[in-house]
Amino acid sequence: MGLMEVITGGILWGASGTVAQAILGQYHVPSLWLTGIRLFFAGLLLLIWYAASNGNAVWAIWRQPKMIGALILFSFLGMVPSQLTYFLAIYHGNAPTATVLQFLSPLFIIVYLAFVHRQWPRRIDILSIGIALFGTYLLVTNGQLTRLALSPLALFWGLLAGASWRGLHPVAAPTPGPI
Repeated sequence: MGLMEVITGGILWGASGTVAQAILGQYHVPSLWLTGIRLFFAGLLLLIWYAASNGNAVWAIWRQPKMIGALILFSFLGMVPSQLTYFLAIYHGNAPTATVLQFLSPLFIIVYLAFVHRQWPRRIDILSIGIALFGTYLLVTNGQLTRLALSPLALFWGLLAGASWRGLHPVAAPTPGPI
Protein backbone atom coordinates (compact mmCIF):
# COMPACT_ATOMS: atom_id res chain seq x y z
CA MET A 1 0.00 0.00 0.00
CA GLY A 2 2.78 2.44 0.91
CA LEU A 3 4.57 1.79 -2.38
CA MET A 4 1.43 2.65 -4.33
CA GLU A 5 1.04 5.88 -2.34
CA VAL A 6 4.65 6.84 -3.12
CA ILE A 7 4.20 6.09 -6.83
CA THR A 8 0.88 7.93 -7.00
CA GLY A 9 2.27 10.91 -5.10
CA GLY A 10 5.29 11.10 -7.41
CA ILE A 11 3.12 10.96 -10.52
CA LEU A 12 0.72 13.62 -9.24
CA TRP A 13 3.57 15.85 -8.07
CA GLY A 14 5.32 15.56 -11.45
CA ALA A 15 2.11 16.31 -13.29
CA SER A 16 1.46 19.36 -11.13
CA GLY A 17 4.54 21.16 -12.47
CA THR A 18 3.47 20.50 -16.05
CA VAL A 19 -0.08 21.65 -15.32
CA ALA A 20 1.26 24.76 -13.57
CA GLN A 21 3.38 25.54 -16.64
CA ALA A 22 0.29 25.31 -18.86
CA ILE A 23 -1.83 27.43 -16.52
CA LEU A 24 0.86 30.09 -16.06
CA GLY A 25 1.79 30.23 -19.74
CA GLN A 26 -1.44 29.72 -21.67
CA TYR A 27 -3.91 31.37 -19.33
CA HIS A 28 -1.57 34.00 -17.84
CA VAL A 29 -2.69 33.25 -14.28
CA PRO A 30 -0.60 35.20 -11.73
CA SER A 31 1.87 33.04 -9.81
CA LEU A 32 0.80 34.48 -6.46
CA TRP A 33 -2.85 33.63 -7.11
CA LEU A 34 -1.97 30.09 -8.20
CA THR A 35 0.18 29.65 -5.09
CA GLY A 36 -2.66 30.76 -2.82
CA ILE A 37 -5.25 28.55 -4.51
CA ARG A 38 -2.95 25.54 -4.54
CA LEU A 39 -2.01 25.87 -0.87
CA PHE A 40 -5.60 26.56 0.20
CA PHE A 41 -7.04 23.49 -1.51
CA ALA A 42 -4.11 21.26 -0.55
CA GLY A 43 -4.55 22.30 3.08
CA LEU A 44 -8.31 21.80 2.89
CA LEU A 45 -7.91 18.29 1.44
CA LEU A 46 -5.33 17.40 4.10
CA LEU A 47 -7.63 18.63 6.87
CA ILE A 48 -10.57 16.66 5.47
CA TRP A 49 -8.45 13.52 5.16
CA TYR A 50 -7.05 13.93 8.69
CA ALA A 51 -10.50 14.62 10.15
CA ALA A 52 -11.89 11.53 8.42
CA SER A 53 -9.03 9.45 9.83
CA ASN A 54 -8.78 10.97 13.33
CA GLY A 55 -12.07 12.69 14.06
CA ASN A 56 -11.93 15.71 16.38
CA ALA A 57 -8.14 15.40 16.80
CA VAL A 58 -7.91 17.70 13.77
CA TRP A 59 -8.64 20.62 16.13
CA ALA A 60 -5.92 19.70 18.67
CA ILE A 61 -3.37 22.15 17.26
CA TRP A 62 -5.63 25.09 18.15
CA ARG A 63 -5.31 24.17 21.83
CA GLN A 64 -1.52 24.62 21.73
CA PRO A 65 -0.57 28.31 21.31
CA LYS A 66 3.10 27.49 20.64
CA MET A 67 2.11 25.18 17.79
CA ILE A 68 -0.25 27.78 16.31
CA GLY A 69 2.63 30.25 16.03
CA ALA A 70 4.92 27.63 14.50
CA LEU A 71 2.23 26.67 11.99
CA ILE A 72 1.65 30.28 10.95
CA LEU A 73 5.40 30.95 10.64
CA PHE A 74 5.95 27.81 8.60
CA SER A 75 2.99 28.68 6.37
CA PHE A 76 4.14 32.19 5.52
CA LEU A 77 7.92 31.80 5.76
CA GLY A 78 8.12 28.21 4.54
CA MET A 79 5.40 27.00 2.23
CA VAL A 80 4.42 30.25 0.52
CA PRO A 81 7.99 31.24 -0.48
CA SER A 82 8.74 27.67 -1.55
CA GLN A 83 5.67 27.38 -3.76
CA LEU A 84 5.75 30.95 -5.07
CA THR A 85 9.41 30.84 -6.10
CA TYR A 86 8.81 27.45 -7.78
CA PHE A 87 5.88 28.84 -9.79
CA LEU A 88 7.86 31.96 -10.72
CA ALA A 89 10.71 29.73 -11.94
CA ILE A 90 8.20 27.81 -14.06
CA TYR A 91 6.68 31.04 -15.38
CA HIS A 92 10.05 32.47 -16.42
CA GLY A 93 11.47 29.13 -17.59
CA ASN A 94 9.88 25.71 -17.65
CA ALA A 95 8.71 23.02 -15.24
CA PRO A 96 11.60 20.54 -15.69
CA THR A 97 14.33 23.15 -15.14
CA ALA A 98 12.46 24.71 -12.20
CA THR A 99 12.15 21.26 -10.64
CA VAL A 100 15.86 20.52 -11.00
CA LEU A 101 16.74 23.89 -9.49
CA GLN A 102 14.29 23.37 -6.64
CA PHE A 103 15.94 20.04 -5.87
CA LEU A 104 19.20 21.81 -5.11
CA SER A 105 17.71 22.33 -1.64
CA PRO A 106 19.91 19.61 -0.05
CA LEU A 107 22.92 21.67 -1.16
CA PHE A 108 21.57 24.67 0.75
CA ILE A 109 20.78 22.47 3.76
CA ILE A 110 24.35 21.16 3.85
CA VAL A 111 25.84 24.65 3.57
CA TYR A 112 23.42 26.01 6.19
CA LEU A 113 24.21 23.24 8.68
CA ALA A 114 27.95 23.56 8.09
CA PHE A 115 27.69 27.28 8.84
CA VAL A 116 25.45 26.86 11.90
CA HIS A 117 27.52 24.02 13.39
CA ARG A 118 30.82 25.56 12.26
CA GLN A 119 31.92 22.24 10.81
CA TRP A 120 32.95 21.22 7.34
CA PRO A 121 30.49 18.99 5.49
CA ARG A 122 31.40 15.33 5.13
CA ARG A 123 33.40 14.33 2.03
CA ILE A 124 30.37 12.64 0.49
CA ASP A 125 28.39 15.86 0.97
CA ILE A 126 31.11 17.94 -0.71
CA LEU A 127 31.25 15.45 -3.59
CA SER A 128 27.45 15.57 -3.88
CA ILE A 129 27.49 19.38 -3.93
CA GLY A 130 30.11 19.36 -6.68
CA ILE A 131 28.18 16.88 -8.82
CA ALA A 132 24.89 18.75 -8.30
CA LEU A 133 26.47 22.09 -9.22
CA PHE A 134 28.19 20.63 -12.29
CA GLY A 135 24.95 19.02 -13.48
CA THR A 136 23.04 22.24 -12.87
CA TYR A 137 25.71 24.20 -14.75
CA LEU A 138 25.32 21.88 -17.73
CA LEU A 139 21.54 22.23 -17.56
CA VAL A 140 21.36 26.03 -17.38
CA THR A 141 24.10 26.68 -19.96
CA ASN A 142 23.77 23.67 -22.27
CA GLY A 143 27.49 23.24 -21.56
CA GLN A 144 28.45 26.66 -22.97
CA LEU A 145 30.18 28.93 -20.45
CA THR A 146 29.20 32.15 -22.23
CA ARG A 147 25.41 31.86 -22.27
CA LEU A 148 22.41 30.71 -20.28
CA ALA A 149 19.94 28.28 -21.83
CA LEU A 150 17.14 29.90 -19.82
CA SER A 151 16.29 33.37 -18.67
CA PRO A 152 18.22 34.85 -15.75
CA LEU A 153 14.90 35.29 -13.92
CA ALA A 154 14.15 31.56 -14.28
CA LEU A 155 17.57 30.76 -12.80
CA PHE A 156 17.10 33.30 -10.00
CA TRP A 157 13.63 32.05 -8.98
CA GLY A 158 14.67 28.40 -9.34
CA LEU A 159 17.66 28.87 -7.03
CA LEU A 160 15.44 30.73 -4.57
CA ALA A 161 13.00 27.80 -4.70
CA GLY A 162 15.86 25.52 -3.70
CA ALA A 163 17.00 27.87 -0.94
CA SER A 164 13.52 28.65 0.40
CA TRP A 165 12.96 28.20 4.11
CA ARG A 166 11.34 24.84 3.44
CA GLY A 167 14.65 23.76 1.94
CA LEU A 168 16.61 25.15 4.87
CA HIS A 169 14.60 23.38 7.53
CA PRO A 170 17.17 21.11 9.17
CA VAL A 171 14.83 18.17 9.86
CA ALA A 172 16.34 14.97 8.45
CA ALA A 173 19.25 16.91 6.99
CA PRO A 174 22.74 15.45 7.05
CA THR A 175 24.97 16.53 9.90
CA PRO A 176 28.34 17.97 8.81
CA GLY A 177 31.43 16.14 9.97
CA PRO A 178 34.24 17.69 12.02
CA ILE A 179 36.54 20.26 10.42
